[in-house]
Amino acid sequence: MRVARLSLRDFRNYPTAEVEFSAGPNLIIGPNGQGKTNLIEAIAYFSGLRSHRVSSDAPLVRAGASAAIARMRLEAAGRDVLLELQINREGANKAQVNRNSVRPREVTRWFSSVSFVPEDLTIVRGEPSGRRRFLDEALVSRHPIASGVLSDYERVVRQRTSLLKSARSGSARAVEATLPVWDEQLIETGTQIMLARRELIRDLSGPLRDGYRALVDADHLPGLSLSESVCTALDADVSRETLTLEDLASVSRETLAHDFRAALAEVRGRELERGVTLVGPHRDDLELTLNALPVKGYASHGESWSFALSLKMALAALLSEESPAGDPVIILDDVFAELDLGRRGRLMSAVSGYEQVIVTAAVEEDIPEGPSWRRIAIAAGEIVSDSGPSNDALTWDSQPTRAAQAEAPQGDTLVEARPGQSDMATSSQSPGARAAEGDGERSDGVSRETQAGREEDHSGESGLGDADVAASTEGDESLSPDVDPDSSSLGVAGVRPGPGEKLGMSPIPSNTHSEHVSRETMLRDATAVDAGDHASESDAAEAGSAPSPEQEEGRQ
Repeated sequence: MRVARLSLRDFRNYPTAEVEFSAGPNLIIGPNGQGKTNLIEAIAYFSGLRSHRVSSDAPLVRAGASAAIARMRLEAAGRDVLLELQINREGANKAQVNRNSVRPREVTRWFSSVSFVPEDLTIVRGEPSGRRRFLDEALVSRHPIASGVLSDYERVVRQRTSLLKSARSGSARAVEATLPVWDEQLIETGTQIMLARRELIRDLSGPLRDGYRALVDADHLPGLSLSESVCTALDADVSRETLTLEDLASVSRETLAHDFRAALAEVRGRELERGVTLVGPHRDDLELTLNALPVKGYASHGESWSFALSLKMALAALLSEESPAGDPVIILDDVFAELDLGRRGRLMSAVSGYEQVIVTAAVEEDIPEGPSWRRIAIAAGEIVSDSGPSNDALTWDSQPTRAAQAEAPQGDTLVEARPGQSDMATSSQSPGARAAEGDGERSDGVSRETQAGREEDHSGESGLGDADVAASTEGDESLSPDVDPDSSSLGVAGVRPGPGEKLGMSPIPSNTHSEHVSRETMLRDATAVDAGDHASESDAAEAGSAPSPEQEEGRQ
């Protein structure tokens, strides 16, 4: 998989921008503050529907504009795919795949990338919310179905917390009668997330050790483990039959659900007293170790940075191994400046085998020698040169494949390709939809209730993570009215999962039943994506949204 062309309008500092990329290494170079990171931010947005720099989409829209347009043409599994996003300053975002309207989060099913950015250091040295965000973004990259499960879980936590708060106002009897219903929904979605996280940690551990050894040329025994609030609430690892990751990931859903139910019963009194949900994946943490010591507090800056990079290298290796559509696109944003010469070379060697690598740098001296780069120079916020090897770039004037039957339309808004589909420029945008789903960090829909209970959270943080799996929660409004509301549980290829399919089952089949369609299959017949098959998602708007800690601070 690789990005062939990126087109932007009113995105960040760019009124317009057109950039072509080639397979192999691509270098975006220019002084700081000129817009290099804005370009790779736009690319990465397609794989997770969130920015690694800000918690809401509004800053992505250029000052004075009401919406930003990002178009990206991919080459994956031998096919061309056109992805388009309209990022609105207010209201829900819009999306198209090959000019067919889809829900924005479905774009993530077509494109995968792994970004190495300076902010990754917060995974290691920051609060638990950053580590939860990493886990949940990795789940979505690995299994797109995770976006719907995470969105459902956040909605349940939000509703359950609202109910707990009402108990403090004198309606405790009614709350206690209703709470068991929400408990079961919390357990159903929460156990899926917990099992999927356990499998992810198990599968990342080997590649993490390999990546760390390749980067630092030493074996410091990097390790991963989960600190789960369900076990903490019971004051015993009742769901951990052994301490091995293999057995931990194989604990049955029934066993974990039983533990979850017991943990909720254990903390019921405190939850009613304080109006917060104290148990669940939104209270868990990822523990990182080097030589059996916590990285946070013990590791040096260099060791912490190497661990963060190795974690991303492990994720890239896992996605590459599992994806039939090819390697994820590797993005390195000003990373080499943080490394010594030896680690620069080893990192470049580790990622050079991927189909496409996009690197930003302020000066040539930061870039390792060796690869033949395609260079894209930026100055004063404009692309001043675009040169380098591009023999295998797409021929833009040639007849497109059946998977991409038209060039990207020009203009300020996306253009409809099918009769009966609402025009993205003129359709109602539901200005309240985004507010209902939360304008702050996407875990903050479940963070508000935990703010009051912060001292009881071992992490001091709450929420699924700052992203709350952005692919599912922000701007996820359908363009088509005649849809099935249950499609939030769409499978890997945008189809509903088969009977019994759950996020926690590993691996999610991609070729055993007609219901399980891989990304490769989608690419064989990309035009089959029909907006009429996609649902309008209104649960978050109906449920309401709790403000993020940043919003609460702003009000104060």
